[in-house]
Amino acid sequence: MPMWRKLGRKKLKKVELKISHVLPNTEPIHEELVNMAAHIKERSNGTLIVQVYPDSELGNNKDNLEQAMRGANIVTVADPGYMADCIPDYGIMDGPFLYDDYKDIQKLAASAWHQEMVKASAENGIPRNNSNIFEGEICLKWFLKTLKKSLAEQP
Repeated sequence: MPMWRKLGRKKLKKVELKISHVLPNTEPIHEELVNMAAHIKERSNGTLIVQVYPDSELGNNKDNLEQAMRGANIVTVADPGYMADCIPDYGIMDGPFLYDDYKDIQKLAASAWHQEMVKASAENGIPRNNSNIFEGEICLKWFLKTLKKSLAEQP
């Protein structure tokens, strides 16, 4: 059951969340993020507003990652290579030809090694990161699940 339904008729504070990425607004992932934002606004009765910023409008991947690390209310959609700026070992996930299909990404993301990278990320001020994403239906389901969990952890 969604968080906003559990709270019943209690007046909820309006929350705004920015999602930034460097891709053009013609990319399928951007279109799905916009659809997701509309769906979230509808399902939350307007208490959760998600704004999607394409084309590096809020900065490049490194800028957005730094904003998130400093506590800004922002989600950045970027490849794992940018995480290597903070945790050098993370860069291995961006290696070419590592994966035959998305199941390989899921397997690596579930590994003990990846859990160590997530822990190192948190220790470096990155509150949540996931590396098992890719464009498509599974990406959207993952994103919604992660967003829901992140919001539930907010004070």
